[in-house]
Amino acid sequence: MPILVYRICKQCLHVDIKDDRKALDESCSQCHTPFKSSFSETRNFIEPKGFLTSHSERHGKDPGATRIRQRSADEARLVTRASPQRFVTTDLAGVRTFFAPAFPMDDNRDLRGRMFIVNRGAHGGGFLRCNKCEFSMPAPHSARFGKVVSKKHKNPRTGYPCPVEDLRRPVDLGHIFETDVRAFCFDRPIPASVDDSGESNEENFLRTLAEALRRAAVRILQIDTRDLVATFQWDQDNPVAILYDSVPGGAGYAQRLGSGSLATTKLVQGTLEVLRCRAECASSCVRCLNDYGNQAHWDKFDRHLVLPWMQIFNSETLHPAPSPSLSSSNKRTDVQWGTK
Repeated sequence: MPILVYRICKQCLHVDIKDDRKALDESCSQCHTPFKSSFSETRNFIEPKGFLTSHSERHGKDPGATRIRQRSADEARLVTRASPQRFVTTDLAGVRTFFAPAFPMDDNRDLRGRMFIVNRGAHGGGFLRCNKCEFSMPAPHSARFGKVVSKKHKNPRTGYPCPVEDLRRPVDLGHIFETDVRAFCFDRPIPASVDDSGESNEENFLRTLAEALRRAAVRILQIDTRDLVATFQWDQDNPVAILYDSVPGGAGYAQRLGSGSLATTKLVQGTLEVLRCRAECASSCVRCLNDYGNQAHWDKFDRHLVLPWMQIFNSETLHPAPSPSLSSSNKRTDVQWGTK
């Protein structure tokens, strides 16, 4: 498992991955923002080929009365460069799109849809590994700045004490996978706003926009909510919502978006229907944005932030679709996503 390096641009959220730190450029390969300590942070990672359980607990143990809440991995970020030149116009003014297949026809690796997901450990400092016995543990955040952690441990293969105690050079656990990726760039800056604590609502806005677009696509495609995943980026000052197939290699869902019966106008109209919410919730609910796959972000969703902004796009020709009628068993029986 070779140690690789990655860096996430804080300006556009693009990921640069190289074999070593010297190979990284001084600026982001997508937006060309110079890397500074305030913009980015270079970290080491490995792609695990497998996991080894502890010898002392090879027979399992009592799970206990409560379940420990684990720190979730970071959301997947786009590795493929989605430069402005690769976006094309759509049937809706002010919205451009970009598609990267898992396997392009000319087999050009730069054109492949590649996503990167990383686990930074329970404390955000990565994982410390013993080079002798392969024991590992979550690293404290201070270990990233050169602090050596002394930890007596046992060889997970044999259960005998390991003579090595000093653990250093923490690494993150990363995974790069190729799948179909569809991005939509909205050529209009998002409104500046802050929450009650005085912090910017920028991330909440982008996450709500991406999830609303995903929920609309899921409804139109009539697929399971787990088949399509959403994330976001920046194109200069314009938001970019990214949808990709959850299956490595792609399933064809992202490819179908933005053309034909799944044209961008119809997709935006479906997004407005999601944001309007039949239940008229305060910020988000299971009727509009919330589902099992995005529950880690429920407290960040706010449909009222995005709805007025989204209505600007071609508002003269977009009309709300009829609300789906529900039977007594709460099953959707008549869904129409056309225009009036």
